[in-house]
Amino acid sequence: MKSERVFITGCGGMLGSAIYPFFASRYEDVLASDRIVNEKWLVRLDVRDDDHLARMFKEYRPDIVLHLAAETNLEYCETHPEITIATNAVATRNIAKLSEEYGAMLIYISTAGVFDGKKSGFYTEEDQPNPIMVYGRTKYEGELYALEHCSRTFVVRAGWMMGGGRDKEKKFIFKILEQVAQGKKEIFAVNDKWGTPTYTYDFAMNLFRLMETEKYGTYHMVCEGEGSRYDVAEEILKICGISDIDLVPVGSGYFEKEYFAPRPRSEIMSNANLGKHGINFMRPWRESLSDYIKNYFFDFMRQPGLHQKERRKHRREDCGIPVTYSIKGEAGNILYSGILIDKCVSGAGIITGTALQAGQIIVFRDKEGTLTPDAGREHSLCAENSFRVGLESLNAGHFSAVKVLQVKTKDFFQDNEVEIRRLNTIPGMLL
Repeated sequence: MKSERVFITGCGGMLGSAIYPFFASRYEDVLASDRIVNEKWLVRLDVRDDDHLARMFKEYRPDIVLHLAAETNLEYCETHPEITIATNAVATRNIAKLSEEYGAMLIYISTAGVFDGKKSGFYTEEDQPNPIMVYGRTKYEGELYALEHCSRTFVVRAGWMMGGGRDKEKKFIFKILEQVAQGKKEIFAVNDKWGTPTYTYDFAMNLFRLMETEKYGTYHMVCEGEGSRYDVAEEILKICGISDIDLVPVGSGYFEKEYFAPRPRSEIMSNANLGKHGINFMRPWRESLSDYIKNYFFDFMRQPGLHQKERRKHRREDCGIPVTYSIKGEAGNILYSGILIDKCVSGAGIITGTALQAGQIIVFRDKEGTLTPDAGREHSLCAENSFRVGLESLNAGHFSAVKVLQVKTKDFFQDNEVEIRRLNTIPGMLL
């Protein structure tokens, strides 16, 4: 575990739900804040409150500052420009100055919305921003303030965010799945705006690797590839195995009453600077999207032989519970710490506190490490078996359950013993 103190702003949203557990499993001291406290591990902070912000820095004295807080609703930004400037620009300037004063590294999360969308092809970090809406302008101002006032700054631009699970996912993917749940037979999706999706969990992993380089500056951090909103919607239906919904391509004018803020024609970005340093670990967006839906929206998937009522058991509950597990190795039974980030009746998502090696076996039992008692009892889990376990390590790949040692209750986190083995490939966590 690293000893630096990590301070996170705006940690109660989609990105924060991935950032916090990842960093909490790697740093001994993490203080996460947000204007709205919707998690037990959050403290309240409105970054526009200069005095409160200054007190937080003075009392906590952070070594690393991850500045996620922002007004991100484009329509709200257009109709409330003063609030948006105060949140996205002025607060960022203050945080940058305080970070410099206390000698902290600053990571400022920005957006593809700083570009005007006129370029044909992928935007790189060398392209000059020219935002066309209030949100983009204030985020770009924040970039300039961060780089000007803090000498140890990473400006990291993300694309179309996806992540956060049921409670935090409020963007395009949620809107499509919501219509599926409502039984809609026709869904309309825009096909004249292009961008690059960004999976929050991949983003958290790659951000950690970037920070370790201390090569400060501006970076793009998006999934590989590009597509329109229509392309994303089409892929969602494909992943879910849904063929009886008519997906209708429309121009952006179709939704102009609801989404009236100007939007760039193209927000397609490439991770050029990450590539230069050999640390571009962002996966293709279709692969990340599949991983996301299969783990957080499993009950939307239509699989032969699996009844809808049974699949609804897999609804996940987000959490941030410290857990322990053990690894059988040369030193015997060694306990390690991790963070349980979500759980359901039949599975879990866990971020491990240490990287695992291919071939290692770990055994997890309710907040307590244990070794496997009988290697001869191994059996595979098949598609129709409702007992499934997913274990993810964002810095070491994905894991698959290969053995259910004992099942006493409906919830895996009461009295059950499950052995987890690391996969050599990264196809996703769905078994």
